[in-house]
Amino acid sequence: MRKLEVSLKEVTNHALRKFGGKYYYFDEKGIYNSIPEEEAKNILDNVYERVDGSTFYIMKSYIRNVEMNVLISSLAKLKPGESFDEFKEIYQKIEFKHKEKLKGLERFITKIDSPRFIKMPENQELEVFDFIHVDVFVVTEWETDIYKYILENKKEIIYRVLKKIEADKSFKKYSVPINFLKLANITYSKRLNFIRFVFELKELKNNHG
Repeated sequence: MRKLEVSLKEVTNHALRKFGGKYYYFDEKGIYNSIPEEEAKNILDNVYERVDGSTFYIMKSYIRNVEMNVLISSLAKLKPGESFDEFKEIYQKIEFKHKEKLKGLERFITKIDSPRFIKMPENQELEVFDFIHVDVFVVTEWETDIYKYILENKKEIIYRVLKKIEADKSFKKYSVPINFLKLANITYSKRLNFIRFVFELKELKNNHG
């Protein structure tokens, strides 16, 4: 059984969670309490903004040997007025379903950014774009050569990018069929871990030719 190896003394009067303008903590009697943010700095020992910008959970760094995701979920379930012993019981009983590990492109691609519509200065058409840029962010490490893997899966990645463009609300406003787009360029940035796809509007190019 999972065991919480933290004593009440270690966490007494330490901010454990920040939510809804309040800090949550255990008092000397082991009761879970909340206190308004403006009062917390005068009472609690470790009120600070997390370096990563998150303010939802604020954990003291000395809380060691814990499963952090379980600890956070336990705090989310705990209600003001409940005891430290009840908190430990929640921590012991929480269960997580293990998700299947993603494979292939599902794991390789971490995010497909929203398309950006580029218009050249000489384009006088108010309702038409010249290019669409889409950045596809990928993992930093892979079992094989990343560039080679991109080339091997180029067709499927392009298909996913086009689906992203087709579903975009801004693209729909142009009333342009997706097959009017032509792939103009692909660039992979190893430093920034993304592939940039550039599509041009075929019909527009023909009209200006």
